[in-house]
Amino acid sequence: GKKVYLYFEIYARVKLDSVALMLYALNEKNDTLLLQKKTMLLNGTTTQSIWELPDMLLPVSKTKLMLHAYSFQHDSGGSIMHAQTSKNLVVHLKNLPLTISDLDKAIEQLQYIAKEDEIDHIREASTSPEKEKRFLEFWQKHNPDPVSPTNSLMEEYYTRVAYADKHFSQFGVGWKSDMGMIFIIFGAPEEVERHPFNADEKPYEIWYYYNLGRQFIFIDHNGFGDYRLQYPTTDLWGRIY
Repeated sequence: GKKVYLYFEIYARVKLDSVALMLYALNEKNDTLLLQKKTMLLNGTTTQSIWELPDMLLPVSKTKLMLHAYSFQHDSGGSIMHAQTSKNLVVHLKNLPLTISDLDKAIEQLQYIAKEDEIDHIREASTSPEKEKRFLEFWQKHNPDPVSPTNSLMEEYYTRVAYADKHFSQFGVGWKSDMGMIFIIFGAPEEVERHPFNADEKPYEIWYYYNLGRQFIFIDHNGFGDYRLQYPTTDLWGRIY
């Protein structure tokens, strides 16, 4: 099965018989969860330990792990924190592109390539493994080379999503922006015509895709760099009219 382990060492600089260890996780929503709490006997100056992480971090998760070490004062009833450390953890499934760190988000990002009922079918899976299975089944139907161990279309799609998030996030989520949408669906334009300072005109850009016989016009109506698709128009799912 899929298991992830945390290895760490405790170096005792003061004389202690044991410490209380608390392992926390901070997820992408900034929710802090206590994953594990243990009392550990110390073995001289160096104590090694391996913990199996909970299944909640799998199959795909982007998490910050924080480990705190305490000792308790029997006379006062209080505690002293002796050490703390943190580590960013990203778990990837071998069948998914490295650009995917959140399966639920990756499913939402299917909206430019999948039908609404297809997305609902994946989301409604009762378990995480079943959701992963349905997600991969969807992409296998669109695999240009079904016998290949990697799906080049899926890799390219989520590479474009990552690029859109990085370059078109000035006014929100990059992949949801109009420029991000067009980039994800059609890839990089062959030519970009920019008009940021024309007199008596709002700033605009034209993206040309000569091989596809298409062009897209984006206008910045407020003058702050928030370019919106003016032509052609689309529906709410990004399908071009």
